[in-house]
Amino acid sequence: MAKISKWFAHEEFACTCGCKTMFKVDKHLLHALDKAREKCGPLIVSSGHRCTEKNKAVGGAQASWHLLRDGVLHAADVVLAKRSDRTFRNTLKLYVALDGAHVQGAGLYPSWVHCDFRKYQRSRWVDKRVDWDE
Repeated sequence: MAKISKWFAHEEFACTCGCKTMFKVDKHLLHALDKAREKCGPLIVSSGHRCTEKNKAVGGAQASWHLLRDGVLHAADVVLAKRSDRTFRNTLKLYVALDGAHVQGAGLYPSWVHCDFRKYQRSRWVDKRVDWDE
């Protein structure tokens, strides 16, 4: 796999339905993910680009940032690569690292983090499934 940043390859961001849609990855997104990887360790892109059909199938928002805009992907969901590292504490550290990398949108979920470079106001959220007592 050819790298498009220090730590990530283009294939890692491809739609998982196999549609093979051509796209570019936002350079700011790659930079933020590289910075987070350096702070938190190896990461897996659990959801990068989604075609319209895949986005519907996973219950994604109609205007999801996982959908392409002018052929460019601006969002990714990431998890820590080692399953044993996927504790809430480590996921929270990943969220903080991405916030520190100045992502525009950041969402904290029980075991993954959403990040994006939306073109308008910054947004932060915590999914209702997050168990703060974990």
